[in-house]
Amino acid sequence: MLWAQASVCLILWVGFGIWASRRAMGMNLAKKPWAGILMMVGGAAVMFGGLAMMAMNGGIQNGKLTGLGWAGVGVLGMIFTGAQSYGAVWVLRSVVGEETTRSAGASESKD
Repeated sequence: MLWAQASVCLILWVGFGIWASRRAMGMNLAKKPWAGILMMVGGAAVMFGGLAMMAMNGGIQNGKLTGLGWAGVGVLGMIFTGAQSYGAVWVLRSVVGEETTRSAGASESKD
């Protein structure tokens, strides 16, 4: 049963991560790569801390997640994947230069 619950959560997390990264790509983020790194590390800290608290408080019983535990794992995973997606886009946008808006002449030299 735990594998089935984990599989459903994985599909949810991957879908949410794709949605979050596409949404982040459309945002105008400030050029602060450290903020993206903090978001990525913070998302991992929230997820691992939340999972530890859930495990200590009986979120897994008889080899499967309880209903509340399953919902908690789903939400924690979505927080993690969302933070990873936004953080990665933030870092990449800060490091990579602006794209040219001209369609021609970007590589031409002026002689």
